[in-house]
Amino acid sequence: MPEFQLDVNDFNDIVGPAINTGLPVYIFHAQVGFEYHLPTRGAVVRNMWWTDLIELERNYRRSASRRDEAKAARYYDPKAFRETRDFAVEIRDRRFEVVREHLLANPPRLIG
Repeated sequence: MPEFQLDVNDFNDIVGPAINTGLPVYIFHAQVGFEYHLPTRGAVVRNMWWTDLIELERNYRRSASRRDEAKAARYYDPKAFRETRDFAVEIRDRRFEVVREHLLANPPRLIG
């Protein structure tokens, strides 16, 4: 993916609890496809990545309206995301404490 797109409303839904609770925030992005088994279909996760709010904001590129819509969105460099297999190390090494300390010292702001 050339850019990761996050609607401003979704961004605020992520940032709001971080501000109100002081808890670290992680964002997971799933690539979903469909498999058809007539007469039904099912969603299947093809791949998944994760990032924390700090890294996401470090990779912010721009804000713009979504193509063919009036919705505002924020665009990020996909380098912000890491492989899912690395998330266990994040937890094991208690890096969430660093994320939390950073968010408390530098609280994110809601987008108006």
